[in-house]
Amino acid sequence: MTLQKHLTYTVIFYFATAVLVTILEKLAPSNMCNPGLGMLLFFVSVPVVFVLIINSIRLALVRSADFIWLLALHLALIGLSFAVLSTT
Repeated sequence: MTLQKHLTYTVIFYFATAVLVTILEKLAPSNMCNPGLGMLLFFVSVPVVFVLIINSIRLALVRSADFIWLLALHLALIGLSFAVLSTT
């Protein structure tokens, strides 16, 4: 796959995860002691994101240094996600 496709799929993954977390949190909201479905999906997505970051590093080392942009996109979207979560 090309870098363009990797970048597109990365943005789609983060957008779809954010939408699903929001929808599931509205359907089964969290309370003080019980995480809702949205939080459970968020907890499951964290290891998936780490695997994607490791894959981005591998692509940057093996294929081309241009794939470092994929790693930068992952880190930027993670930072944006934490910024949004900290304000809510």
